[in-house]
Amino acid sequence: AIYLQCIFYPGIDKFIVAPTKIQAAKISQENIEKIWEFFPILANEVSYYSFAKDYTKVVFRNGSKFDVVQARDSERGGRRHGGAIEEIVDERLDGDMLHSVVIPLMANSRIAMCKGIDPNEIHKQEHYITTAGTRQTFAFKKMWEIFIDMVKGGSAFAIGASYELPCMHNQLDINFVVEQKESPTFNPMSFQREYE
Repeated sequence: AIYLQCIFYPGIDKFIVAPTKIQAAKISQENIEKIWEFFPILANEVSYYSFAKDYTKVVFRNGSKFDVVQARDSERGGRRHGGAIEEIVDERLDGDMLHSVVIPLMANSRIAMCKGIDPNEIHKQEHYITTAGTRQTFAFKKMWEIFIDMVKGGSAFAIGASYELPCMHNQLDINFVVEQKESPTFNPMSFQREYE
């Protein structure tokens, strides 16, 4: 979704953040390479890219950019128009740092080609992608906040899926999942959070 936004919205700056920069770089690199594998024509939209162990940067022909940011004080003052927050269920991703450093990166709205702000565009988009957490986690509280905004008719959207959906589309091996579920050493609560 973010890759396509970078194509469709000239000059947009998007990011990915995860508990570690290495994790964010790995997630983004794997997904970008999958996009290029399935839709090679979309690689033509890129004028420059750099993949490193702890960094990803993609610059599109229309001036849009996508990169990795870190939930650390060193990111203060940067500007982006939206991004993906990965694995917020991980305790290494500090919720206070997310709100004091990462979310403020999106303080500015994108200037459209008309040299103004497009009132029909959803600005400052936050995409949260994570495994389910327990009620005591920041991830659960954030999910609840997003769910309430969705119920009130805001621009938020929350969706969850069990292992059946990726199995139906051959993205996950059903035999592997069943084997995990039936394993006496796999904690049932962990299985429910990860697969159900």
